[in-house]
Amino acid sequence: MPRWIVAYGFMALLIITTFSPWRGLAQLLPFFAAPAVLVLFPTSLRQPTRYAVIVSAMFGVSLLSGVFNATPVVNYGMGLVTWFGGFATLFLAYGLGHYVELRPLVKLLLWVALIQVPIGLLQVFAHVGFELADPFEVYGAAGDYFGGTLLLSGKNSHIVGLKIAMSMVLAWLALRHVYRWGRLRQAAVIVLLIIGWVTPSAIHSFVAFVAALVGFSALSVRRIRTPLRAAALTSVAVLFLVYTQPDAVHYAKNLIGQSLVITSATHGKVAALHHTLYDLPGDAPAAPLIGLGLGRYSSFAALLLTGEFLTSTPSFLPVSYSPETASYILPYWNRALLESDVWAHGVVNQPFFTYMSLYGELGTLGLTLFALFWAVVIRDLLRARTTFADPLQVAIANALLLTSLFLICLFFFDNWFEDARLTVPYFALLGVVLKAQTRSVIPSATASALTPSPSLGP
Repeated sequence: MPRWIVAYGFMALLIITTFSPWRGLAQLLPFFAAPAVLVLFPTSLRQPTRYAVIVSAMFGVSLLSGVFNATPVVNYGMGLVTWFGGFATLFLAYGLGHYVELRPLVKLLLWVALIQVPIGLLQVFAHVGFELADPFEVYGAAGDYFGGTLLLSGKNSHIVGLKIAMSMVLAWLALRHVYRWGRLRQAAVIVLLIIGWVTPSAIHSFVAFVAALVGFSALSVRRIRTPLRAAALTSVAVLFLVYTQPDAVHYAKNLIGQSLVITSATHGKVAALHHTLYDLPGDAPAAPLIGLGLGRYSSFAALLLTGEFLTSTPSFLPVSYSPETASYILPYWNRALLESDVWAHGVVNQPFFTYMSLYGELGTLGLTLFALFWAVVIRDLLRARTTFADPLQVAIANALLLTSLFLICLFFFDNWFEDARLTVPYFALLGVVLKAQTRSVIPSATASALTPSPSLGP
């Protein structure tokens, strides 16, 4: 069997699995696939030096923190899987980048995302009936019955909206280079994806997206058309949101005002951050430098092991959490509180988000390396926009740049970096693009097969 077929199989499996209802499979698959990829593609060991050094340094900090804090094996193992799954995907995609083309991967992500929209809308209509209704009036939050193929069955469906948002950005910037469609058909696809993004999304995703668009526009000032198109896209999404979910506007105002409260048990994010910055160092003097260890504070791995995060904790998961988690996280996120107050699930009440969790578990050292990683990503994508000659190449680099800024903003709201369903498709595309940078030509269709169009560079 040709190696390119095997490589496509690995990449397609990584992406499609993130749209399945089994989050654990999406989290573990990059690690399961790594040994097979190394055996079948020995050259995949050649990795981008800067990224390898940064991620290796983060792994070193995790070992240092784990040994110093005597982190239980189960906590460290869970933390390793959730924190490093995205990095593993990046390295896998980079290793396979010589054998795969970007065009089929983009098509796959776009079509799988498009499929989510009619499925999700039917799921919503099945609950509220075939009528336009403000989700806040019907079931208390935006789109919680929009699960798509993730089949979240009334749970948090915002991850569906975020995945569709990534595909929306790709469609907005790269669709005309992938298909020879007219503007009307392209616009129809983008509008459908906007509907699929808005319906299941929380208000914080719009705040993050607008912030990302501002940053993206600032980095594209030499091409006035790009910021103008960004503003137009944002306006369409915001108007659709205000029209279909007017209570989301009031919710956003309350969220901003209530975030200033640091004593109420129902406003846990700011309260937990206050404890993390001011109280945690008193309990664990080394925590500001190296943290408490993977899976030992407020990460997704740590919360799973508290026995309080899920409605029903699987029997194979032991209960193992630190005294600091008990003191500063669980008072704001426990089963009794969540069952007694439906609004306790809201993002403003969640006592965790990626940056705080990383600081709590790997300290300033880990947080600094994490910031350095994203700084290198942004720099490389900015360079890609000017070094790639193919319009498809430049469009994908632009799409990944905007998505990167979007993710960086999202990490202020939830433990999104640890969710493989969101990060794996992103890192799969990023790895192939970074591989292409080493050759300055993306492995895509020949130039003659591409639709001529002006560059979307800066």
